[in-house]
Amino acid sequence: MSEPGRIIAFDGLDGAGKSLQARRLATRLSERGLDVKVFREPGGTPLGERLRDVLLEGGDIAGDPLLEGLLFSASRRALTLSSLAPRKACGAWSLLDRSFLSTLVYQGLVGGVDLEFLEGMTREVHGEAFPDRILVLDVSPELASQRRRVRSAEDMDAFEGRGEEYLRRVGEAYRFLASNHSDLCVRIDAEGSIEEVSGRCYEAVKDLLAGAVP
Repeated sequence: MSEPGRIIAFDGLDGAGKSLQARRLATRLSERGLDVKVFREPGGTPLGERLRDVLLEGGDIAGDPLLEGLLFSASRRALTLSSLAPRKACGAWSLLDRSFLSTLVYQGLVGGVDLEFLEGMTREVHGEAFPDRILVLDVSPELASQRRRVRSAEDMDAFEGRGEEYLRRVGEAYRFLASNHSDLCVRIDAEGSIEEVSGRCYEAVKDLLAGAVP
């Protein structure tokens, strides 16, 4: 019987480099012979992509953190049922571009929804397909802002558009949760070169490869 697959998530402030580093790690793990796929949250399924449009556009749901949290969780559940759980069972690896940690940050610590409620819902949503590790890419608000300015105004989503003070609070919340969930989260200094950060990410998950590669 093959070893079960792993689920590794990348999270952190907008502009930290989550998408880039997830792709780079996927390439490196694939070169080791693993079946690896990157999924984005929210998204990854037809339902999830529709919910992504609703959430990132804001509109009618903007300003209601509980509704946001429920919709993020619905997208996450759909992804778990369609991909994460079956891939884990057959030994495949899944990398997540964002995770439930974002919900605990944005809707919980910053938005005010009860953290215990959100954490309980998260356990139900993921079931046996819970992330094995979350890499929290940590950058200063100033560097994150510089990176975000590369994007056009049309690419800015409803959360990024809430201002620098809001995003500063988000960064503090990520650091708090990473520290208080040290059994799951690894804080990664994401202010170096792309290659340096990629190396740190690989080192943070290398122990999970035991038994998964020849």
